[in-house]
Amino acid sequence: MPWGVFGEASVFVIFPNPAQLPVDPASFDPLKLGFKGLKGGFVSAAHGPREIAQTLDAFRSALRALKSSS
Repeated sequence: MPWGVFGEASVFVIFPNPAQLPVDPASFDPLKLGFKGLKGGFVSAAHGPREIAQTLDAFRSALRALKSSS
């Protein structure tokens, strides 16, 4: 999927690329795109390995569902 994910500290932003821009995950630079249309989320400092694994599994499942519906 030509999306990008970036972040610092306890904040991450998912760019779902609604305009289908040619995003290369290896060289994605969100600052070149600006912040219009970007979505964000916060990760708790209380997340341990189990919670992180559950979050990643849920995220992976959501991406697969999005990909199969398009």
